[in-house]
Amino acid sequence: MFRTTDWTEEQLDRVLQRHEASVGYSTCFWYNVRNSRALFDRSGWFKALQERAKQPYPEELKRAIVAKNYPILRNNISWYLHQIELALQRQDPISVNHRATAMLASYFDIVFAVNGQPHPGEKRLVEFAGALCPNLPTGLVEGVTAFLSALPDNRVTERANAMLDGLDDLLRHTCFL
Repeated sequence: MFRTTDWTEEQLDRVLQRHEASVGYSTCFWYNVRNSRALFDRSGWFKALQERAKQPYPEELKRAIVAKNYPILRNNISWYLHQIELALQRQDPISVNHRATAMLASYFDIVFAVNGQPHPGEKRLVEFAGALCPNLPTGLVEGVTAFLSALPDNRVTERANAMLDGLDDLLRHTCFL
């Protein structure tokens, strides 16, 4: 993967200085910089960037991520769960899958933010959440598993609501709701 130095620095500035959230994966480039190993760094630029990336998770960023991602789960005119329901009604499994993936991206963005952990990216999210996050939504593993297994049928709404109820519990417990 090639990224310019300017782009990489901008990604860190976006989250660490301006506290700007994304819809899902808000802090994955920060995680990447913090956890990468430079194979060649003649000028020391990457080492300096990693030092900068070692700072604590900004409270303003946590709040921005929750504020951007939480309403679109099921409390907004274009909320993911409603989009999934519509896709089920029109028998559009690709759209169901696409919206479910987007919903999980926002869900995990919130989980990592509430715990003050940069987002590790799209792979092994349940495993990373369990290892990095002391505060998890009620029934995270079971909820995500049940939600994913329900995607082909009409129980997806029920399972998604159960999974999101656990996230509500976490946000109330950590004073984000």
